[in-house]
Amino acid sequence: MAARANVVVITYNALNYTKATLSSLFEKTHNDFNLTIVDNGSESDTIGYLDMLVPTGCCKKITIIKNSKNMGVGHAYSQGQQVSFADKLEFTVFCNNDLYFSTDWLINLENRMDGNPNIAMLSPLRPSAKVRYNNKISTRDKLIEIPETNDWMTELVSYTGLPIECFDGFTGRVSKANRDGEIEIIAFPDSLSTCVCLTRNSVFKTLGRFADPIFTNYGGEDIDMSWTIMSKGYCCAVDHSVYVHHFRGKSLKSNNMKRQDLLKQSNKILYSKWKDVIRDFVEEKSLQGIDIATTIRDGQNSEYWLLFELNQDEKFLRDEVYV
Repeated sequence: MAARANVVVITYNALNYTKATLSSLFEKTHNDFNLTIVDNGSESDTIGYLDMLVPTGCCKKITIIKNSKNMGVGHAYSQGQQVSFADKLEFTVFCNNDLYFSTDWLINLENRMDGNPNIAMLSPLRPSAKVRYNNKISTRDKLIEIPETNDWMTELVSYTGLPIECFDGFTGRVSKANRDGEIEIIAFPDSLSTCVCLTRNSVFKTLGRFADPIFTNYGGEDIDMSWTIMSKGYCCAVDHSVYVHHFRGKSLKSNNMKRQDLLKQSNKILYSKWKDVIRDFVEEKSLQGIDIATTIRDGQNSEYWLLFELNQDEKFLRDEVYV
């Protein structure tokens, strides 16, 4: 069967995690796919590793794009998606280089897309504040508990509490703790992370790109694209039957990048672009009797976590206006 998806992986040093990402991709993906790696200016050890890669398992083709410097996440994803367009594939999967995949993750996401033609972006479960590890703790809080070792296997075994060969059993447990395999449609102002995300190329081709080029470094481009997709009448969704582990931020740490500083810059850009839409949303909720300013300011409702984060930097909420 011909490949339907181009899996785009951005690499930027963090070689140990890049190897884990690609080895688990080859091992756990049992339907045909193409692979595009966009390197954002890595050092020679990563480049040497990438130069030695050959298609393995169900991977039918590898394309490697080498940027001479870090061009930012959005630009690199757009480069990878252009390969998808050229090869006339149905889907592009955007991936960071610090992932560990579960068995048959790709075909399960593709099948979910087939059954829901209005979905343009689809993510699996992954560590986040909203995804439960069990009934006592979120996956993000569990991940924070794990000491960082630069040894992906030690970190993953510590996280799951199981031997590496039992990872798929762990993913089933997480799925049951989170809507037990249902699909969740995301509504504004929530968004999807593109640390791992399947996208429908027929929708993105009408936009001509993955990311708005105003997002030049780290952060904001996935939120912007989620909101853009929603504004066009398409859906963004999370598939609760699939889990992909995200070690989170390994390239940032490997390259001594200050995440919070970068997010402040991207939040400024994001708010500037979407401030009118945000204002209309907040005012509409206020007219419905929802004390949105207090809710967002206090961070009490996960529905509005993104507006809470934006307000931390941009201070756009004023009680005399919104309440």
